[in-house]
Order: sequence, then C-alpha cells, then structure tokens
Amino acid sequence: MLAGRRTVSGKPLLANDPHLGLTAPSVWYFAALQAPGLDVIGATLPGLPGVVLGRNAHVAWGMTNTGVDQQDLYLERLNPEDAREYETPTGWQRFAERVERFKVKGEADVELIVRESRTDL
Repeated sequence: MLAGRRTVSGKPLLANDPHLGLTAPSVWYFAALQAPGLDVIGATLPGLPGVVLGRNAHVAWGMTNTGVDQQDLYLERLNPEDAREYETPTGWQRFAERVERFKVKGEADVELIVRESRTDL
C-alpha cells in the first residue's frame, strides 16, 4: 500500500502478490460485476461468484496465499521381530489393519491390507 500523498494522482496505490506460481493456462480470469449498488472489477477464479483481487469506486483489495502446514509425516520404526508392530514411546504396538476392496472393471477385485498406526499424537 502506498499512501496517496506519495502518488502523482494523490490517491493510494495497492500492489498485491497472491504468492501463486504462474500456470498456463492461468487459473485467474478478469471479470467485471455490475448490478444496482454493485460495480467491481478484478481477477477471480473459475466457479467463484465474486472478485478475489480487485477494486470498486471506493476501495481496492487483494489476498495472499501463504504456505500452509497441510501434512505431517512420521517415520514408523518396525519391530525387527514382528513387522506387524511399530515403536511408540511406551513400547511396541500392533498396527490396526483393515482390508480395502477395489472393484476393477472387467477384472477380479483387488484387495489391499491397510495398516494404521496410533492417531493420538
């Protein structure tokens, strides 16, 4: 944001960086929305019913997409004497197991044993 006293027009200037990489085709498209009491223009995303980065006659706005903590990775140490167990702070614990069945068109079902470690971390 640059104050109006520092611009030639006397109006403030907003510069925005949404921190998104360049893509081809671009995920952004320009849109103008006009209706009684509404007159905005700016950039939006497909399917979004509004302007994400834009302006009207009174104000401009932007947004920044920050890196989020969206996953936690754990390295499970297996019991060398029983691979159905993993190490916890209180000792070895057995994995919970379930069978997932996947239907495959024109072929036999595929079964996969899924193992889960504790979730109380």
